[in-house]
Amino acid sequence: MRRAFKTVFYMRGNFVNKEGKSPIVLRITLDGDRVTIGTTGITITPSLWDIKKQRLKGKSTEALQVNKKLDNIEDEIREISDKLEYEGKLSLEKVKAIYLNAEDESNTICALFDKFLTSVQEQVVVKHLSATTLRKYMLCKIRFMEMLRDKYHCKDMLLKDITPAVIQDFSVYLMTVVRQCNNTAMKTMKTFKTVILYGVKLGVIHSDPYLGVKLHMEPVDRGFLTEDELQAIIQKEFDIERLGFVRDLFVFACFTELAYIREYTAPDLSPSSGEGSSFRGLCDAHIL
Repeated sequence: MRRAFKTVFYMRGNFVNKEGKSPIVLRITLDGDRVTIGTTGITITPSLWDIKKQRLKGKSTEALQVNKKLDNIEDEIREISDKLEYEGKLSLEKVKAIYLNAEDESNTICALFDKFLTSVQEQVVVKHLSATTLRKYMLCKIRFMEMLRDKYHCKDMLLKDITPAVIQDFSVYLMTVVRQCNNTAMKTMKTFKTVILYGVKLGVIHSDPYLGVKLHMEPVDRGFLTEDELQAIIQKEFDIERLGFVRDLFVFACFTELAYIREYTAPDLSPSSGEGSSFRGLCDAHIL
């Protein structure tokens, strides 16, 4: 049987700040018992508060923004309580503790990135993932932290503050400031989504900010070589040995469909290459 859990907002009417506004306080109840979590950080004009609906009256910009914030808080509390009830651990103290821990410095996006990168690094060591994958996630962190500094003027952000609006801002930042094309930006967004889902699995993110966000890849015509063009490359003679080697690698990739960027463990193809070189690395080494 489902237990009677409720989230209650009320205005602290006995306190008014210099702007004539009063704070909204959060309280939770369970089977008749109740615990006050504390202020929500939201202040309102007392005359606009609807006691019965526990929301601001009207449809002004202020009312819509405040009510949206209260909805988000209520949703977060509900997700915490639902998870605890499913695990058979629901109590007012546990809900309060988990919710307030969202303010802990360890529950920031930077901390989550660091924990995720450590996990990826460990998998690189045992060769479950490549070093290229690790660099991809490191660059994603750099881009997101740059966006926070430029757009939000902060060095870090609480996980509970990462909303679909923040996700959208990151997408726009990648395509405008970083000047990534749509598809590159979408790949970066997918990389960031992996980190967010990691936080969801850890239980430190209670609401997926990507929910409802669509990552649209645009079709790209990359073109292709004709058979005559490929034969011309095969038959081309080079005076410089290293260019001939790069030509051979390129032709090999054409016939095997091996991507230029893809890394693979290869035998020692030259005195300077060495075990585990990437196809791109081999090319770069012989072009330089």
